Amino acid sequence: MNDRTDDSPTDLSDVQYGDGQLDVDTLQARLDEVREQVGKRLVGQREVLDDLIVCLLCDGNALLESNPGLAKTLTVRTLSNVIDLSFSRVQNTPDLMPSDITGTEIIREGEGGRDFVFEKGPIFANIVLADEINRATPKTQAALLEAMEEKQVTAAGQTYKLPEPFFLLATQNPIDQEGSLHPDESLYMDGRLWRAGDALSHAREHGELVHEDGDTRMYDAGGTTQTLGPDGELRETPCMVYEVDYEGETYSVETKTGRTIRVSADHPFLVNRAGAIQWVKARDLDEEDHLVAPREMDLPAEPFPSHDTAIERLRTEHGHHVVRRDRVAALRERLGSGEPLSPAEVDDLRVAADLTKRELADRAGVSYDRALTYLSGTENGLGETLREVLDAVDVEAGDYVESHARHRIDDELADGEAGLLVGFVLAEGHVTDSSVSVRQKNLPDLLDRWIEIVERVGLDVRIREDGTGREAVVDSKPFVDYLAERYDLREPERLLSAPEAFKRPFLETFLLTESHYDAERRRVTFVQTDRTLINLVAHLLLGEGIVPWLYEREDRFEVRIQGEDVTRYLDLFEWRGETPDAGTFESAHRTTPLPAETVERVVDCLGMKHDSPLSERDWYNSYRCLRTKRDRMATSHFESFLEDAERTLDERRERDLRTSIVDDLGDTARGCGLSLTDVVEGSGLTNHRGWEAYESEERPRAAVSYVVEEYTDRIDEAAELTEYLRGLVDGDVFYDRVTSIETEPYEGPVVGLSVPETHNYLAGFGACGINHNTYALPEAQSDRFLLKILVDYPSLEEEIEVVDRYTSRLDRSIPVETVLSRGELREAQELVREVPIAEDIRTRAVELVRETRNVDHIEYGASPRASMALVVTAKARALLEGRAYVSEEDIEAMARPVLRHRIIVDFRAEREGMTPDDAVEELL
Repeated sequence: MNDRTDDSPTDLSDVQYGDGQLDVDTLQARLDEVREQVGKRLVGQREVLDDLIVCLLCDGNALLESNPGLAKTLTVRTLSNVIDLSFSRVQNTPDLMPSDITGTEIIREGEGGRDFVFEKGPIFANIVLADEINRATPKTQAALLEAMEEKQVTAAGQTYKLPEPFFLLATQNPIDQEGSLHPDESLYMDGRLWRAGDALSHAREHGELVHEDGDTRMYDAGGTTQTLGPDGELRETPCMVYEVDYEGETYSVETKTGRTIRVSADHPFLVNRAGAIQWVKARDLDEEDHLVAPREMDLPAEPFPSHDTAIERLRTEHGHHVVRRDRVAALRERLGSGEPLSPAEVDDLRVAADLTKRELADRAGVSYDRALTYLSGTENGLGETLREVLDAVDVEAGDYVESHARHRIDDELADGEAGLLVGFVLAEGHVTDSSVSVRQKNLPDLLDRWIEIVERVGLDVRIREDGTGREAVVDSKPFVDYLAERYDLREPERLLSAPEAFKRPFLETFLLTESHYDAERRRVTFVQTDRTLINLVAHLLLGEGIVPWLYEREDRFEVRIQGEDVTRYLDLFEWRGETPDAGTFESAHRTTPLPAETVERVVDCLGMKHDSPLSERDWYNSYRCLRTKRDRMATSHFESFLEDAERTLDERRERDLRTSIVDDLGDTARGCGLSLTDVVEGSGLTNHRGWEAYESEERPRAAVSYVVEEYTDRIDEAAELTEYLRGLVDGDVFYDRVTSIETEPYEGPVVGLSVPETHNYLAGFGACGINHNTYALPEAQSDRFLLKILVDYPSLEEEIEVVDRYTSRLDRSIPVETVLSRGELREAQELVREVPIAEDIRTRAVELVRETRNVDHIEYGASPRASMALVVTAKARALLEGRAYVSEEDIEAMARPVLRHRIIVDFRAEREGMTPDDAVEELL
């Protein structure tokens, strides 16, 4: 590796700049002092600090990205103190106007009367910290852009120069709060469904306020949610809850499958627009957009609280008198042995014997008041009499609970039986504080099974019969409380994280009670009146890989399972009575938006029409509709097309070109979609010579070369396009067309989840779609930043030092010294440009940038602006590191902060989890 040119200075003191007042050795010593002074306040983050210094030396602007609370503001403010630069801070918000930053003309009274005077804004400083720049409006960003690029601002037709030197150091958090839900919307968090407002209340009560800025507050309650990864898979991811004070319109969005959600105007949805996956804000959503929605969820399976835990909660949380099985057996044994019992022990035996206190007194032939006095703990000589009564009663060991009446609740419920019991209650039952009942007419066997389970637990069931069917009633407040404590009877939205053995019997029972099979339409239809329960069922079905369709009627909700999901449903769940014969059939219920030209290009490049008529393919009708600008295919037909294309692609790749082109040039040409006319025009032959090349054994070199080259290129292109198309249907999502968008004014809080790195989460009735919560800085704006610097969390040792440094004194300010003047900084910037760079290292830097434009997985490469940035920052780094020439190490060190915001990886690379930094690493 050539680190220096032959004429690179061997002695740093040989290099001077400006008027020679400050040599390089002195400058580098000053830069070390800058590091030392900043280090008094900043713990760790050496690479971040060096990148900022490099940016200042290059007279550039930097973009800092990190989570909140990682000392970005402290770092920038301290730099301004140490280098004697004026400092100002701008907090970007959606309502911030350009004039709030640049300044505005005001009327001022003077001797000559009133006059317009320009009052400068916070942009007029040497270092301007623009916090959360990704929250600024486009107009405000444009004002910042002029300041960054031109070192000036324009207001009221006048241009004003900014102070020199001028640096804009902007921050953006990877978690942001632009898009948010109406408080009444549902979201998925911690394995359950929440009303967004309730999730916020939970986070306020149980979490920590980690960020507050104006109208925004963020809470960390240790929550998790389901997010869509770059690979198209849904997974459980940590999240925080935030709220924003909002005034404006809310957008109510409904989809073809009946899912709904109400959001703020800035709330982005992940959509498929003709095969392009992109984020679209609610205000820009179209009715023909297809939301990316989950078709399968990997729901957690947490064990229920144990029987012992639930029984104990009946005692501690509900105040019931509880007597456990082991205690009953022990007391019964002591009673038989003649061993004395305390009043409390006698009272426990009374409960197990199913006697009220009055009944016990009557059997003992004593007054009720005297028996009550004894049982309350006062020894009054009644113990032996009551013991004799209890000894004559047949007492069985079990778990007994008294609440006015006595109830036996034994641990006889397996998860599957609990699923049936709770599913029946929620679907067809009625619950009060002290009773639970179910009614059924059409499924008597199911009701008998429910009764058998309840009686085996130890409870009495009353049966009532009338013209509407049979009703089973259990009058037991402890049993209602038990079901609530153990199986979330009063909060069924928690059942998303129930054990797997519970979920399927629960769904099966719940859906069977009010469902029927439509043989003509081949779909299962279920009716229910409770919106919360329908939302729960929709999510549980997604957990089984079944997409439900939801319809809201005047007084009820209707759930339909149709298309390819019917077969899966009948495979998974028992159907009481004769199982419907759904068979297998093609369905147009699900569609995939596609770019017609891409699908046609695959067909063309693979020469598929030459293998057999396209009209004979099972996907042809959908393909024909796609070509007539319908912009989508039935998903089942599209997947069939992909299988056809992939099979054909394998066959084309296996072909030995050297042999096939000699044996039959025409067949080879048709195998990549080339016609005779294409061969003639591409090879420059006459029609006659081209025909001979097709039909005779004579193979003109021009025709052979053209077909070989085209065949290779077309098959490679088909492979790339097929891989892209396959990515649209692989993963845990499907595409749900927007059918209705309505707006209404709203003022109040809106709520959302912030998910580090991934930024998206599931929300909405029925899991409406993948929602986003960040507002990306436009690429044109990002490119104006010389560097994008990532600020990471400190190490354990560094965080301990931060705690010690800032909690050991009441005054948290730490003084620093100014060690570099503005004039010296300007001279240093001139020297940076003079640092020599060897020709081969400069070429290496330019080639690295150019290569970003030629790599398959990079959709947009870096511009020549990046080449200039890489070279000049490498020069600054060399100076900072104590060298008077640029090394290969400087190029590699600066490549990531220079390129990470200037390249965009394509959709396939994102699906595989590749980041811009990964792409740069590959190039290096």
